[in-house]
Amino acid sequence: MRDFWQFHRFGNKIAIIEEDRRDVTYREFDSLICQFSAIIQRKSVVAIVCRNNISTVCAYFACLYNNSIPILVSDELDGDSVLNIVLRYKSNYIWMPSDRAEEIKRDYSVVYSNDDYVLCNIQTEKIKFNENLALLLSTSGTTGNSKFVRISKSALMTNTTDICKALDISSNDIAIAYLKLNYTYGLSVLQTHLYAGGTVVLTEKNIMSKSFWKLVDRSRVNTFSGVPFCYEIIQCMKIDFSKYKNIRKFTQAGAAMQIELLRHWSDLCEIKGYQFYVMYGQTEATARMTVLDFDKLNDKLGSVGKPIGNGRVELSQEGEIIYKGQNVMMGYAHDYRDMYREDDLKGVLRTGDYGWIDKDGYLFLDSRKSKISKVNGKRLDVKELREMLVLEDEFKVDYQVRIESGKLCICTKEKPDVDLVKHVAKKIQKTVNIPYKLIQIRQGVYH
Repeated sequence: MRDFWQFHRFGNKIAIIEEDRRDVTYREFDSLICQFSAIIQRKSVVAIVCRNNISTVCAYFACLYNNSIPILVSDELDGDSVLNIVLRYKSNYIWMPSDRAEEIKRDYSVVYSNDDYVLCNIQTEKIKFNENLALLLSTSGTTGNSKFVRISKSALMTNTTDICKALDISSNDIAIAYLKLNYTYGLSVLQTHLYAGGTVVLTEKNIMSKSFWKLVDRSRVNTFSGVPFCYEIIQCMKIDFSKYKNIRKFTQAGAAMQIELLRHWSDLCEIKGYQFYVMYGQTEATARMTVLDFDKLNDKLGSVGKPIGNGRVELSQEGEIIYKGQNVMMGYAHDYRDMYREDDLKGVLRTGDYGWIDKDGYLFLDSRKSKISKVNGKRLDVKELREMLVLEDEFKVDYQVRIESGKLCICTKEKPDVDLVKHVAKKIQKTVNIPYKLIQIRQGVYH
């Protein structure tokens, strides 16, 4: 897929900015990718434990360059969970942070290392996989045993170009990549801006830290992307964007944003002249399905826009959103055998979300009917969560589970014990990997 990315065409323009490191030009970036690509054998399976650094990014594109399959693995998983994925998909290599090597690598031989990462050879036997398969991306599901989505080369290329066009991404854009790269939204921010010849600022910093905003200012970031929770935090922190004069473009995806918060941004955009794009996507559609143009934010408040590229949106009789497009996944993978499968979906995705389309063709989501909701960009299946709580021996109270205002709420009929609440909340937080503050256990049953 090197012919698609063609990073070398941008020459000495800055591709990657990483704090405390020298900026990397596109020519250097392409060279680094080719060097790593020469280390791993063609048509291998490579598990990448992702961090927002150039080591992860180079390994990812190296796999795409030499027709290997990257499996993007969350750094939040413990060592046993990482190894389970490695063995389940018969990975030939694992590329992992050096500070986790002793936890993960076991007796595997090290074939390459740099200051940040270690490459271990797991097995030499290569599995067969579909020639059109590009990568495996986690669904960000409720449990650590989430299945992976099979993304094709054609889906990856189509969605990348469609997003660039829909958001008017160009070589002038400087985006900050703080969303996790194993998360479809975070990965799409990286890919689209590099494809367009823009600059990507890589960071592991949290938006609540002062150092994050210093990096934004110092790097002259002009594009900010976030899930609703990020924008809620920004509002609570009372971030004054007049201090960051370069930022003109904002994008939002990952879940439906509350109308009040959308109205706040609509008013801000009108006053300051910002561009604020609301988007709707799923991992199963590679990244994005619809985009609401910034100039329609006020007129179509609450809408997620229209399909991008040649995509189409239809509704079932029950109101379920059915998306059709070249960026639809090939299907799910539960282990290595699924990687050889053909395209199961043929470009048609039943999203599991519900909504309606207005007379002008704009899509609106109805979160009350959706079976799966999102908290902080994580997809949470309420039924799965309830089943998990049933297995919690100490939590024997009458309760209901609900996603409310972007938070996971567990409502009990009687006032729960404080220590029990902390215990259960921490267990849920560890299992689903969402911030502790977004989990509420309180009295009050919903019907």
